[in-house]
Amino acid sequence: MVAGPFGENGMKDLPIRDIFQWDSVNWSRSLRLWNKVLDSSPGIALEIGGREGGLALLAALHGHQALCSDLENPEHIATPFHSRHNTGKLIRYASVNALDIPYKEEFDMVMVKSVITMIGRHGRKDLQQKALDEIFAALKPGGYLLFAENMKGSRLHVWLRNRFVPWGNEAGYLDWKEASVWFASRGELQFGTAGFFASFGRSESQRRMLGKLDKITDWIWPLNMKYMVYGIVRKPLSA
Repeated sequence: MVAGPFGENGMKDLPIRDIFQWDSVNWSRSLRLWNKVLDSSPGIALEIGGREGGLALLAALHGHQALCSDLENPEHIATPFHSRHNTGKLIRYASVNALDIPYKEEFDMVMVKSVITMIGRHGRKDLQQKALDEIFAALKPGGYLLFAENMKGSRLHVWLRNRFVPWGNEAGYLDWKEASVWFASRGELQFGTAGFFASFGRSESQRRMLGKLDKITDWIWPLNMKYMVYGIVRKPLSA
């Protein structure tokens, strides 16, 4: 297991850009809460919507076994990526639909990033809640959901997405007041928000620069004006 803990002062110990890939400065702030789970005794993790498998890599680097999944088996995409970090023995691959997860109470943690957002395309909030139901059914009692998702953000974020992002007017960006109820109704919730300027960057180098500005100006923006939310939800030990 890689030595920890991994927090804002320990990020050099992790391949942060490989794990988070887009606006890694802001999205890696999720480690503030995720490390409470990742630094626990080794368990079994499920990454939903993995593709390149950044979160499965994160789990494996902390010594957990991980099942990296997507709608189509991501093995051919993720294996070379995982092999570079010598984590292949801890990671398996599978095709898993978040709306029909074929596992019941099997995982110590389920990990998602920008998954609930895309499931809710075209206003399908019912599918977002269905995915959360499936996730919590797959968790063992006392297990954790680790999530990082896109929020609606400010009016400027909404306007720019609708104008310049191909799926900007389709994606189910979370309204946090509403989504927090969904998460909290399923277990003990801890969360944080991040990011305002970095989402406007046109390249990852620009997003890194703007992400540093976000960290300095974080206190200025109300929660609902930031563009991403991260957190952990613990499933109750008993119904």
